[in-house]
Amino acid sequence: MRATASAVGSGVLLALASSCGGPAPAERPHVLLVSADALRADHLSLNGYARQTSPRIDAFACEALDYAQMVTLLPKTGPSMATHLTGLAPCEHRVTANKLRIPDEVPTVAEALLAAGYRTAAFVSNPVLSADKGFARGFEVYREIGEERALPELNRRFLKWAEKHDWSQPTFVWLHYIDPHGPYTPPQECAELFTGDELFAAETRRLRTSYDPLPGWPINYCRDAIPSYQLIDGEDRVAQYVARYDAEIRHMDAHFGAVLDYLRGAGLYRRTAVILTADHGEALGERDYWFEHGWYADEAALRIPMIVKPAGDSRPARSASQVSNLDTAPTLLAAAGLAPFPGARGASLLADPGARGALLIENTSTYPERYFGLRLPGRKYLREAQTGREELYDLA
Repeated sequence: MRATASAVGSGVLLALASSCGGPAPAERPHVLLVSADALRADHLSLNGYARQTSPRIDAFACEALDYAQMVTLLPKTGPSMATHLTGLAPCEHRVTANKLRIPDEVPTVAEALLAAGYRTAAFVSNPVLSADKGFARGFEVYREIGEERALPELNRRFLKWAEKHDWSQPTFVWLHYIDPHGPYTPPQECAELFTGDELFAAETRRLRTSYDPLPGWPINYCRDAIPSYQLIDGEDRVAQYVARYDAEIRHMDAHFGAVLDYLRGAGLYRRTAVILTADHGEALGERDYWFEHGWYADEAALRIPMIVKPAGDSRPARSASQVSNLDTAPTLLAAAGLAPFPGARGASLLADPGARGALLIENTSTYPERYFGLRLPGRKYLREAQTGREELYDLA
């Protein structure tokens, strides 16, 4: 008799739950995954960016393993987070655009941890990550924050929950910050942080604020213009939008720091494995594509941070190994003492996995052009499916 896909998924979770030969549940570390939306890796001061966008992230990286060559396989929120949480490539979990859902038969990290005795909770602030798209599976608590000032509200709800939570039980928490995703509307205390510096003065370009939409495509699919959802008060200066984007990073950085402060104050920090990453980056003019992501499989949107602090003692380091969001699920499972999903192609990042093979990358399936390619350490090959146009990049 042939097993159904859902039965296979259930079997995987049961096997994972019973395979942990590590410490008893009460002794297992807590696991915290923090993902920031549209956080472009090269706009962190940690990575040499001229603006001080990420002081708390920079300090956190000094206690952790920082992967400088981390990429997402597909630069859009739904597909990328599906890969983070399942360990499968988009072609395997079949979420190749935001409108698609994770199939019920695909096991998630939260389901595996729940089956292994973990308490689970998530606080997310992007409507793409809705429960009806499968992202809530395995979470006992799943809070979707849709308020305009989502960062403070997400932290407030998490901290209110955390203060009542029984931390004597091993716990997995996922926090997803909507910022620095557009529209770039940092709070007043951050809004003008970078509007008087040399980068601001050097950027003199202006963009169109109105344009004719591509026939048959959403209005925000444009080049050489500011997407309509990003437009703020008719502003056309590139410098203003980039400064606002960087201010959004600084705003997110402060809220991430507040979560770390809570963990330290509650005596939980050393007992918690903390993973900071993103779903994708952001195009800031590459291919004349502005303040958006998903159309191309370019480095601006593929490159994301990945900073991993294991529970207990850690040896901080910076790795140049190419890694991807295929590695997030094995890392989360390993942090809890669980084996990776059977057939997983990723690896735990609690220790540097070293050199590995090429990654299959692609853009989102709902754009006018469709790109597929391979990314290797130092090289990237892309092919546009309709025209057959080929591109080869020296990433150095």
